[in-house]
Amino acid sequence: MLNLLFWNLNKKSLSESVGLLAEKKEADIVVLAEMPPRTEDILTRLRQYDSTFEVSDQILPRRRVVLYHRRSATQVQYLHHAKFWTIYQLSLSDGLPLILVAVHMPAKSRIGYIGSDNRLPLFRWLCQDILEKESTSGTDRTVVIGDLNQNPFDREIVHMETLNAVMDPDVAAGVSCRWDDRTYKYFYNPMWAAYGRRQAPMGTYYYREPDYVRYYWHLFDQVLLRPDLIPILSDEDPTIITELAGESLIRANGRPNASRFSDHLPIFLSLDIT
Repeated sequence: MLNLLFWNLNKKSLSESVGLLAEKKEADIVVLAEMPPRTEDILTRLRQYDSTFEVSDQILPRRRVVLYHRRSATQVQYLHHAKFWTIYQLSLSDGLPLILVAVHMPAKSRIGYIGSDNRLPLFRWLCQDILEKESTSGTDRTVVIGDLNQNPFDREIVHMETLNAVMDPDVAAGVSCRWDDRTYKYFYNPMWAAYGRRQAPMGTYYYREPDYVRYYWHLFDQVLLRPDLIPILSDEDPTIITELAGESLIRANGRPNASRFSDHLPIFLSLDIT
């Protein structure tokens, strides 16, 4: 199994929580966004769980996502870094490469990135980078994980020229679609399964928009899979984590406990790679 964990820490010093969660979930890959100033505390705590944990590349001053991995489980090669994402290639026990794209897109309210017209180009560039690395690496086994700052139904996620991420695994299994004589590869987005629940969490982030249209719960933290990986995704995954060592990550009102932990809930998935 390859176990992956993502958490937007909201700049909180949550090294103990990250370590406990990684240990509980037996995480092989830990991807974090909005890191606190003292990042070395997180690596120290992860090494209490497994001494082979490493930071997969240098943490740059403005790095928006950081990947930690267990050297005993996988080798990680850095491929590409852009302002809002970093692309890696993983060497796994089955002998086949896997591309991992760690993402933290800008907030919808950030100046310069307000509205789809200003955000769609970003997702097109992300798609282009992914396609280029899939071509050079000779694999379509790709995972996108992180805080996309979009919901699964947003144009930036479903547009054919961006991630072309669909809710139906049978549709995604078609590998690609054609439109206007162009071919667009699918991603499968299993996060749609979180919608329609009758109890919290209905998403990973709670925000009451100052607008007539309010969603309240948002699924900004997502994982997307190329079709080749659908058969090895557990039926229960990805999961939105709400509890850690007997302590709830959500308050009595069902919303994330941002004062104690983060305003985002972590997500986790397992891929049956042997």
